[in-house]
Amino acid sequence: MPLSEEIVSASSPRHYLLANRALVRTRLKHLALAMEDVKKSLQIQPSPIGYVAIAVVLLFQGDREGALCTFNLAFHDCVLHDISFLLLLKSILVFESGNEQEAITRIEHLVTRANGDNDDEATYLCTQARSHDVDM
Repeated sequence: MPLSEEIVSASSPRHYLLANRALVRTRLKHLALAMEDVKKSLQIQPSPIGYVAIAVVLLFQGDREGALCTFNLAFHDCVLHDISFLLLLKSILVFESGNEQEAITRIEHLVTRANGDNDDEATYLCTQARSHDVDM
């Protein structure tokens, strides 16, 4: 079922569906609609995906500082398991906001940390970051 149909057909749309649609609408440059979706998402339930989505909308609107500050709220509602992924997303947001060197430094720290961890996600992150270094 398409995302919009699933949202419309639900008596109360799920917060993550609205946040996901906000990200799609942002990519399509439908920023007003994206902001409406993400605000509804956060009203239903504050969540990391909601805060990530609003940060992306703000970045597309040209509010770099607001995007970076808002993104930090994602860490308040996340589970421990999500932190590495959120840190990686934050690095991407920092890069996209024009702070390339800071983003590279953040990724280097994540890679260093991943080398010491014994979990699959950290290993994957490390592998992906190093393969990106080779491509550069």
